[in-house]
Amino acid sequence: PDFPLKLVHLLPKSVFGEVTKKVRPIFLLIWLLTSLLAAGMTVLLSDVITKPLLYIIQKVSANQRIEKKAKYKDEIGILITALTGMYETIDRQIQMIEKQAEQVRTAEMEMLTQQINPHFLYNVLDNTRWKILAEDKAAADIIEKLSAFLRLSLNQGNRELPFEQEIRHIQLYLNIMAYVERQDIRLLVDCENALKEYSIIHLILQPMVENSIKHGFSEPFPETVGKEIRIGFYQDGENLVLEVTDNGKGMNIAKMKACCSEQVLAEDAPKNSIGLRNVYLRLCRRYNTAIKAEFFSIPYVKNSICFYLPKE
Repeated sequence: PDFPLKLVHLLPKSVFGEVTKKVRPIFLLIWLLTSLLAAGMTVLLSDVITKPLLYIIQKVSANQRIEKKAKYKDEIGILITALTGMYETIDRQIQMIEKQAEQVRTAEMEMLTQQINPHFLYNVLDNTRWKILAEDKAAADIIEKLSAFLRLSLNQGNRELPFEQEIRHIQLYLNIMAYVERQDIRLLVDCENALKEYSIIHLILQPMVENSIKHGFSEPFPETVGKEIRIGFYQDGENLVLEVTDNGKGMNIAKMKACCSEQVLAEDAPKNSIGLRNVYLRLCRRYNTAIKAEFFSIPYVKNSICFYLPKE
């Protein structure tokens, strides 16, 4: 410390180069091993963490079930197990809701169907009773037709039947009305052969035909106009069209549209159009969607109600 002296060792540059040449391969080897180790760790982390996370994100985004089982009981494994359990719970709840909805639709359709016949049957039976008391032999014929009508009405408990059978039901109904109400009505049917066996809701046509008789052909009615009811069932693009047409007095289209709207409550519907409201609600429940309805009216020429049904 007392003397500011420095010791300097001189080394030739050639000697220093020899030393670095010996050390350089060791550093290169260490760098290579470190790089390989880093790459291996990256692949391992990607396989263990990144890939499962990307798979989960892809499935959740597509609202699909996670099919792969968890390989490890780590955080990713716990997440996969939890999501799988959640999807299973949702599936069970959906199945339960669908089953309950189907039960509600079935019960509602049966309830609506039961509203169709009683009043009409009571009137027919009452008229027939008085005819028999008066020893009118025509009563036997009307009882026979009523029996066939009732058999088709019950339809062995089935909610649907082929369109052709529903037309047979309407023909029997008009025969009975011709006897009871003295209504001479001509029935015309337009239906493609391929649709004659197509299943439709039972008792879907009678309320509309009954409306035609009750409102369209009510007195006073011109004697020169022959009463006709035409029932059509045909394809129109992606829909099947069910149409009932008469040449009666005409109808109030605004009231008809009010009956065929899901937004209109039953108690708000026109009181003289219960049958049409019934038909519309049953169609909506059957196809589980709002049914498009169209109306057209030229008094004593053409008054039609069209329902557009999904083809499938």
